Amino acid sequence: MGVFRITFLGFVACVLSVTSAPLAAETLLTVVTSKGSEIELSFEDLEALDQTAYSTANDYVDGETEFSGPLVRDLVAMMGGEPAEILFTAINDYAITIPVSDFVEYDVILAIYQDGQKLSRRDKGPIWVIYPTSQFEALQDRVHNDRLIWQLVRMEAQ
Repeated sequence: MGVFRITFLGFVACVLSVTSAPLAAETLLTVVTSKGSEIELSFEDLEALDQTAYSTANDYVDGETEFSGPLVRDLVAMMGGEPAEILFTAINDYAITIPVSDFVEYDVILAIYQDGQKLSRRDKGPIWVIYPTSQFEALQDRVHNDRLIWQLVRMEAQ
């Protein structure tokens, strides 16, 4: 029976070679274009887009809360074509279709931050569709409240 010996430096070199390999960024959002191709976006991809921030209230937060993230219309532009609606799907398969006109008329965002903190799954993240509800009386209804889909994982042109 042979004895296996490894030096401390050999162990460190072994650990570094395993842990220093670059990790692929986790896909948070799949965007399905008008032609059916898929664009996979990581948190870093979403964060690299122009960011919009505003404070608003909704039925799921206490008082005015600041949200920030890219505008939905910027992601709709990635889809190509001129979709009339977008199907949004959450991690639990909840899905809702929203007319693109909402994103033209209002600064709807894919919130990735709430009050400066990165959204987690526990906090309706990592992506939460947020409307500027407090700024527009027309958005303070059940229809728009139902469109505040959280834990978003997919957007598909319709």
